[in-house]
Amino acid sequence: MSELIYIEDNRIFLECDIQDRDLAGTIPGRRWYPSRQVNSYPKTPKIAERLSELFPKATVCLEVKELLQCSSKNPRTRGF
Repeated sequence: MSELIYIEDNRIFLECDIQDRDLAGTIPGRRWYPSRQVNSYPKTPKIAERLSELFPKATVCLEVKELLQCSSKNPRTRGF
């Protein structure tokens, strides 16, 4: 499975391989949706940045890219 980061219902979602589930769990605010087999996180620039760092090969939707731009423009958004 290829990795995918997108936004839905005001949360950031991550689809990734099962072997990456532990890595995905290291990010604060994670929720696991077993019926969909996806992780979700609060919609913040910090979370978007961390996901893009941990999953650099992921396909990233436009709305997540916009959050990443907010993070790079505002150094206060760094950290959790």
